[in-house]
Amino acid sequence: MEDSVTLTSRETISLDSLSEYDGPSSDLTTWDGVNDPENPQNWFARRKLWVSLVFSTMTFCYVMSSSGFSGMAPALVEEFRVSSTVGNLSGATIGSTIWGPLSECYGRRIPILLGFCGFTACQVHVAAASNITILLIYRTFCGFFGTASTIIAGGALADIWRLSSRGTAVIIFTICQFIALILGPIFGAYISYSHLHWRWAVWIPTIISAVLLLAAFCSLPETYGPRILQQRARRFRMRTKKWAIHSQLDEQEADHSWKRYLLQPVSMLVHEIILFLIAIYLSFIYGLVFLLCEAFPFVFAHVRQWSSENATLSLISIGMGVALGSFLMLWANHIFNQKAQQHASDLGHLAVSIHQIAEDRLLPMASGGIVLSLGFFWFAATSNLHVTWVAQDVAGIFIGCGIFIIFLQGLNYLVDVYMHKVNSAFAATNILRSIVATVTPLIALPMFRTLGAPWASAMLGFLSLILVPVPVFLHRYGKKIRTKNSVLLKMPEVTHPATRYTKTTIISPPLQSVHPSSAHHTTMI
Repeated sequence: MEDSVTLTSRETISLDSLSEYDGPSSDLTTWDGVNDPENPQNWFARRKLWVSLVFSTMTFCYVMSSSGFSGMAPALVEEFRVSSTVGNLSGATIGSTIWGPLSECYGRRIPILLGFCGFTACQVHVAAASNITILLIYRTFCGFFGTASTIIAGGALADIWRLSSRGTAVIIFTICQFIALILGPIFGAYISYSHLHWRWAVWIPTIISAVLLLAAFCSLPETYGPRILQQRARRFRMRTKKWAIHSQLDEQEADHSWKRYLLQPVSMLVHEIILFLIAIYLSFIYGLVFLLCEAFPFVFAHVRQWSSENATLSLISIGMGVALGSFLMLWANHIFNQKAQQHASDLGHLAVSIHQIAEDRLLPMASGGIVLSLGFFWFAATSNLHVTWVAQDVAGIFIGCGIFIIFLQGLNYLVDVYMHKVNSAFAATNILRSIVATVTPLIALPMFRTLGAPWASAMLGFLSLILVPVPVFLHRYGKKIRTKNSVLLKMPEVTHPATRYTKTTIISPPLQSVHPSSAHHTTMI
């Protein structure tokens, strides 16, 4: 073995082979075949489930803490004479421009741990705030750091789950977000009206977040394939002293400045018409959720004279709608996967197949818009004391179902279209979502007080109908728009190694040394 260098138990490269490299392509580190165990999509199922659980729970804690303050509003007004909703979400708007590009430059692990650590630390200061200024400042930082989980988690799920399973993983992740949004106001209201005081509605999620952060620090692996390959290339360089060995991510870091990474979400939002339209629709839907967290309890408290804490229970019907929507989307995702597999049998490439039929996600999205509008009109028609509360609460099932279908299909469409730039696409949508979600809670109560519950609900129904043509338009013209977009045309070329393979010359066969005669051994990516 004098003519070789052992890198690990699986990584052995011939020095003679390395000395014969004659160009950048021969120095590119790639996966050691389709079944490379370091490839996140080849991990054991239990490891994938654990990673998915950690990311989903992080998002759950942040979103629940964010929406929980709407249930604490009366207690906050009593103590500080003001609501603090705006502080958290304005911070999320700023954070949206940072965390997506960071996760595509430094991987998923470092940004998510940094963001969640900052969120947990700021939550401590929120719980201990002695005045409204301190509370608002740290709520802003909570939004800035906490939004990392909502942006990075989607990309992490795409990293570890194969294309056939990714839709189901995104469904479960989205359910966690919406359940957290709904439970937050209920939890906040009941805690703040109990003997525990509103501060314990902050302390409890903070304690859970601290435990989760410790578990993530000890066990959460890196999931971003390019980052893992970059670390592998670094090991090769240090042990073989061949400094030209590099990964694809090293090439990107050499070509792109920090400024370009940070501006990428904003640039995509401005120049990508598909992303802009979907972001507008998803922002409206996300803002509706925060608006409903204020409006539903208000209507049931002031029209039906329920107590403030019991009025928040009306949000459970929206949760039931989310559950119904999730079952419908599991069925729709199964049909989509079947079509993608059939299409892939002709193309021989599943990733390209999904990329080409991505617009099939949009028809269910349009149907969700119609269901959402129906729910608002139903809620408007039953918003009086002469109609039983059950009939009015059933409207929440339609509203929740429509919201979930639209939001989920919008996210899945972005994943299918933007692929390796999905985190920047999510960050771009999150900029608009956070801005809209900052405003809607502030206008919810004045709108329902001024217009009354029937007219305010009907207006929301008409706005929902106005946006239904967005997915219909993209279903008809989206593929044509993508064929004229130079950025999107490159997307299928940078897919995961499990679905696309190209020849490179750096990694040797597992558990074997490379003989000098096999100087240019090739592996697949």
